[in-house]
Amino acid sequence: MVSKIILRMALALAMASSLFAGKDVKWNGVVTPSDPMNDGWETITIPLHELIVRQPGTPLDAFDTTIKVQDFELNDGGWVSGDLSTGLSPYWHSDAGVPIGDANAPSWWCGDAQWSDNAVAPGGYDNHRQEYLTSPSLDLSSATAPISLAFKARWSLENPGGETAPYDLWDGWDVQVSTDGGTVWSVVTTLNAGTPAFTGVCSFAWGDHCITGCYPAWGGQVYENAYVVMNLDLSAYAGQSDVRFRYAFLSDPAFCTAVAPPDGDPDLYGLVVDSIRVTDASTTLLSNDGVGGGFVGTTFPMSGYGDTWAYVNNGPTGMDSIPDQSWSWHASHNGIAQLNTILTSPLIQMPDTATPTGNPAGYQKLKLSYYVWGDVLDDDGANDGSLDDLWNVFVSTDSVTWTRIGYDYAYDNSETHADAGDARAGWVRRSRGLASGGTAVDLLLTQWGDQQVYIRFSLTTDCDDDGGIGSGLHIDCIGIDATRAFPNDAAAQNITVPFPTTVGLARPWSFDWANVGSNTLTSYTIRWKEQIKRPDGTVQVNTPLAQQAGVNLNPNEAYTVNRANWTPDVTGCYLIMDSTAMTGDGDATNNKTFSPTNVPASGSQNLAIEVMPAGVYELGHHLRDFAVVLSNPRLVRYNAAEVGVPAASADTVDVTQFQVMFNYDLDMLTLPGETATMRLNFYGQGVDNRTPGALLYTYEEEIDTSECINFLFPEQWKTVDLSSVYALKRLSGDIWVEVMGLDTVAGDGLPGIIAKVTDPQDTLDTRNYTRRLDIAGIPILASPSRFMMELKVVPTVVADPVTKLTVIRVYGTNNVRLDWPVSLRATSYNVYRSTDPNNPLQTLLGNVATNTYTDVGAVGTDKYFYVVEALPHP
Repeated sequence: MVSKIILRMALALAMASSLFAGKDVKWNGVVTPSDPMNDGWETITIPLHELIVRQPGTPLDAFDTTIKVQDFELNDGGWVSGDLSTGLSPYWHSDAGVPIGDANAPSWWCGDAQWSDNAVAPGGYDNHRQEYLTSPSLDLSSATAPISLAFKARWSLENPGGETAPYDLWDGWDVQVSTDGGTVWSVVTTLNAGTPAFTGVCSFAWGDHCITGCYPAWGGQVYENAYVVMNLDLSAYAGQSDVRFRYAFLSDPAFCTAVAPPDGDPDLYGLVVDSIRVTDASTTLLSNDGVGGGFVGTTFPMSGYGDTWAYVNNGPTGMDSIPDQSWSWHASHNGIAQLNTILTSPLIQMPDTATPTGNPAGYQKLKLSYYVWGDVLDDDGANDGSLDDLWNVFVSTDSVTWTRIGYDYAYDNSETHADAGDARAGWVRRSRGLASGGTAVDLLLTQWGDQQVYIRFSLTTDCDDDGGIGSGLHIDCIGIDATRAFPNDAAAQNITVPFPTTVGLARPWSFDWANVGSNTLTSYTIRWKEQIKRPDGTVQVNTPLAQQAGVNLNPNEAYTVNRANWTPDVTGCYLIMDSTAMTGDGDATNNKTFSPTNVPASGSQNLAIEVMPAGVYELGHHLRDFAVVLSNPRLVRYNAAEVGVPAASADTVDVTQFQVMFNYDLDMLTLPGETATMRLNFYGQGVDNRTPGALLYTYEEEIDTSECINFLFPEQWKTVDLSSVYALKRLSGDIWVEVMGLDTVAGDGLPGIIAKVTDPQDTLDTRNYTRRLDIAGIPILASPSRFMMELKVVPTVVADPVTKLTVIRVYGTNNVRLDWPVSLRATSYNVYRSTDPNNPLQTLLGNVATNTYTDVGAVGTDKYFYVVEALPHP
């Protein structure tokens, strides 16, 4: 299952680039010092109009084709627009060949034969389909209970998993009944014995088709290999004279047969139904074996939602980034729900990506580039973390099966897009997009090298325009970025040292040995060296050439080298450097990767490997990098023992400091005082690692833009001193921190929080969560985002308070003896006596090292109150 629900990303107008931006690395280390944007390879843009006229196998010299870029100024470039929601033929039909090889065919098949055959049917289904197979009218006015609808069915649909509440299923089907001629339909939910339970009770596909409410349905692939008998109870309709039932199949906007992996599966064949019987207590009222009988297949919508693309010469504002530009393609939004309007290129000949040994003119890497103005405002109008309106980029070799190479929406994100800019504000160049789950990816075309392909843009909208409408999507200046590669090329990448880093604490760490050449490495012996320098430049670790035999790496794959524990011995920012070694390495500029030092070592900009003093532990789960802006309330769960703090220190800890990165957002300047209010909520251990415990402490402060990330301070932390907060001392287990912006501009919470997008397959990080303000309950796991938030803790030194104080008269004397249990971490005790209960610390009797004290001669005088205080005390 590939998730289609993503977290809302950056909407800020002035997000700064990282000092070390441009590399997909866990550290902000410069992998290629000479040119970190190009992986050490030479990249040139090839205009599409040069590729359209070339023949297969023709070599392409990029130096001859870099002057002009296809800009649609002379004509529309042969691109064709269309509407995928119109002219649809119903999927339901009687098919004598389905299931393949079944002697009992024909059957009723909900599917389309235009896609490749699979083991069951000669095709499958597309995204965003709404299909119905409706029975003839049945007269049940004289029928007697029990009345049942029995049939056999088998189906292969998108598997459930990863849905956002309340949804628990993607694509699905159910059976519905109408008693008024087909105007109102109700789902049959009473299942007779032996019928499989619904796969889910709230299918996302119904919501995608703007059908409000939750609807149960069957889905997934449990019954894809054989029929299962279904038996539904229709007794509730006895006495009705016009009863119709229908099989309803709905698919959502992503993952189907028609789209190639990873956004689809060619083995999904849809739904097959046969041997339909309606019976009452004594009579068979309807019998159908997969053909005729008055059954009718229909599809929705009947007329489509419109092709809004136009080739225009009145381009939008903000044209400065495209010199002399007037003409472009424009897809209007117009507030139309469920748009699926497409723009498709003519057949394009891709360059040959084969790289013969010694031929530097070959191309190893191809990716699409284009200019876009995304005046598409409803990216998340409901503010629920689910993407609403967006555009997709597809590639196909036959115009039938399409592979999505990325999707996008209007936001400014310097980590996702190296050539950053706010697509909502005006024209920006894009050569990267988003994959399923929200991961930033290159718009790669390499796999279609030397093939003829079509390229397609599509604009899709949801059921409303609650985030605004805007003018729509504008596309221009489309090209291919071709990247030269060396046959043999090794690169060091992705140094990873986990938090915390503390003097005397041994830490595991790793880096990636990457094959960025065009040759495949088989049973290869990789070699590397490493060096670790202290803050003063002296060398702590300097390993000789090490190696690992038997490594297999395809081009652009990496092997993670896990290193022995490193134990820092002084405080400050360390430099860790790894370098690869390879015989015949064609490019030595990418052989080293190192962590940034970001002088000053203790400055607020520091994102380096900063080592804390012994006994101080800096807890963070963001891999010291940042990528996107998120504005909803965020929760991060910290647990000292879980991240390697020694057990003796992690038993109970005191919180001393919290720091967070806020995004620079011009909207803050429109607020009173040009400030936004942040709130920090601290919670204790909950019942599990997904539930915060009791609220311990709340902190609020006004934040201005000088305390946010800006171009002068691209890694600026907002730091809060918590060392004197007694409520945050003596904590054990989980510590939860919630950060929220209390001010709002245009639906965006301010100040906005910085986070890092990680691999959507990363299931190990269960610490970062979101909380919906409009829905109470358990927070939602927010992976694959890690928020730029850090917590500093120290082992608790404060003594536990004294409990169970007993006071007795010493027999035969006027003395009073005080006794109490020993308090954990107590070094001594102060004993106070008072005659006023409102002033309990009136008189200090003394300080004792043991857990007992005798007050001589106290009996027979005044009435006394005693207090014992364990030290140290804050």
